Amino acid sequence: MSLNTGVGKLTLALKALEARWEQTRDRWRDPVSQSFEEDQYMPLKTQVLETLREIERLSHALDRARQSCG
Repeated sequence: MSLNTGVGKLTLALKALEARWEQTRDRWRDPVSQSFEEDQYMPLKTQVLETLREIERLSHALDRARQSCG
């Protein structure tokens, strides 16, 4: 699997998760849901976004390496 394929799959998965959480949050409004969002959902979302940014940086570095070797 190429980096672009992985980025695409991870991006789609994050979008699906965001959509599901929005649907769930519309129906689940109590202290437990707020705790879940703060302790589980938001840290996961943040980590996925950071991972996507780092994969992008890695992709650029690999592109530069390929160009300098080619």
